[in-house]
Amino acid sequence: MFKRTSLPVARSIHYQLIDIQLDEVQQMVHSNDGQVRRRKKKLFLPPSYSNKITENLFRDRRVVIHAIDKHTCQLF
Repeated sequence: MFKRTSLPVARSIHYQLIDIQLDEVQQMVHSNDGQVRRRKKKLFLPPSYSNKITENLFRDRRVVIHAIDKHTCQLF
């Protein structure tokens, strides 16, 4: 599960779209409701969505890491 306030437990993790709890990502996924092509039980989103979702994940991680660093620096 990808949550806004937590860090992943490993460097590389694969998420199902439904498990990414970022409003921006869920809006992208649901904006395509009823328009998704289905082929052999796989759903295909527009090609640009993959990059946009990845950008959202990385941006969120940078914000969390920055907040942790800032908090840690204040402790010392």
